[in-house]
Amino acid sequence: KDSSRAKNKWKAAIRTLSYVVCCKRTLFWREIQSFFSIDQLTGEVDYDRRPIKSYKKLCGSFLDSHTVNKDYTGPEDEVHLVHETARE
Repeated sequence: KDSSRAKNKWKAAIRTLSYVVCCKRTLFWREIQSFFSIDQLTGEVDYDRRPIKSYKKLCGSFLDSHTVNKDYTGPEDEVHLVHETARE
């Protein structure tokens, strides 16, 4: 079960990084969460599908945000790459 959980977390991290790298503009944390919450086949929203509540726990060494409170990941946080060379 731990192996499956680690694999799902790894997939979510890759997916999150892909969105941030490929997007032409800065994404809000709420937008990234919505990518996981919306079923691509049915279009239904299920907020329990969100893999983790904080991008810092998911891929903290690659992503940072513009936020007022550094101890809390809020929906209006603008998530960006720590360094633009990561796009390469």
